[in-house]
Amino acid sequence: MEKILITGSTGFIGTTLIKKLKLNFKIIGISNKKKIKNDHIKKDITKISIKDIPRDIVTIIHLAAITDVSYCDLHPEKCFKTNVVGTEKILRIARDIGAKVIFISTSHVYGKPQSNPTKEEHATKPNSMYSISKIMGEELCRKYSELFNMDISILRVFSVYGPNSPKYLVINKIIKKSIESKKVELGNTFPRRDFIYIDDVVNAIEKTLFVTKGF
Repeated sequence: MEKILITGSTGFIGTTLIKKLKLNFKIIGISNKKKIKNDHIKKDITKISIKDIPRDIVTIIHLAAITDVSYCDLHPEKCFKTNVVGTEKILRIARDIGAKVIFISTSHVYGKPQSNPTKEEHATKPNSMYSISKIMGEELCRKYSELFNMDISILRVFSVYGPNSPKYLVINKIIKKSIESKKVELGNTFPRRDFIYIDDVVNAIEKTLFVTKGF
């Protein structure tokens, strides 16, 4: 079985992804959670090094990130350390072991789109610390691919929802309030979003495993 490394393996997307991929791949996860399984490496992504990673990893799926937009705006230093420095470390390791990289980015990089539906080629205009950090991660991917001829793909994922999603996500709040038969109150009701179910995200990542050279 080919061996795949998943960063952020105990997160919302990571846990669902592992359930799907472990049927056909040997999965190694990285997480900084205190309680993890034997097939996970307990490590802060900003402190990871090549000595922590098996040399026979074929693909790295990089999910590890701080994704709470409000938190990132309040704590930019933590946001950039995890989302940018952590990404560069993963790219460096992937280069040294010859692994393919799938970088999970976000639709937030478009900021406030000038057209809907928003095409992939739409100009990026990040408007939060989180979206800026993801743009920087994307640029690191592009430069590593260009300089070292690496096989790297970027997925700009829209608002993901599903079981075990983070409590700060708006769709989670709406569902929770509805189940509790409470009044659903939203802040700004003007923004429009596309929502994507977790299983569709996992399927997209799985298909990307078989796509060569994302750039």
